[in-house]
Order: sequence, then structure tokens, then C-alpha cells
Amino acid sequence: MSIPHTIDPALVRQWVAAKHGPEDIRNLLYAFGHDQSSIDRHLSEWKRMKYAARQWQGFLFMGAGALLGFLSCVMSLINPIPEMNGIFLYGCTSIAILVAFVGLYFVFE
Repeated sequence: MSIPHTIDPALVRQWVAAKHGPEDIRNLLYAFGHDQSSIDRHLSEWKRMKYAARQWQGFLFMGAGALLGFLSCVMSLINPIPEMNGIFLYGCTSIAILVAFVGLYFVFE
């Protein structure tokens, strides 16, 4: 009978930060004497933390895109510098849309 191994969140965070692959983690846990079910649970937790970090990054990109889009809208409406209206209206809005869609990609991929 094997000893049940609990998942150490700090160790899993270290793997995510070090960008270890699933095979590296599998070999490392096998060397520590973990059984297959424990290795699968550790890999599942590693994937969950990895995708949670990516999703958080996506939300940050979407927020930055929304803020930039709002600012370009306000700057286009108040028109403080008439010569730069095209830059605010077309340039900043296009960049805001691209940044927001990068965030959507990170969240939904």
C-alpha cells in the first residue's frame, strides 16, 4: 500500500514559475516515490495554476484595452487638439481593440 501524498501548493507554484513541462514534473515526482494517481493529481493542479495565471494576464489585457478605448473615446469627444483627432479616433481605438482581443485570447484559449 502506498503512502498518500498531499499536493503542496508552494511546490506547484515553483513549477509554474520555473516553466517546467509535464514530463519534467512527472519524472521529478516519480523520483520522489509518488504513485500514478498522485502524479496525475499534481499535474492537474499544475495545469489549473498555469491556466489561472494566464487567465489573470488576459483580464489585465482586457482591462487595459477597455481603459485605452475609453480614453480615446473621451479624447475624440472633447477634441482638445484638433490636429490629433485622427490619432485619438483611429490610432488609439485600433490599439485598444487589439489589446482587448489579446486579452480575450488569453482568457478563452
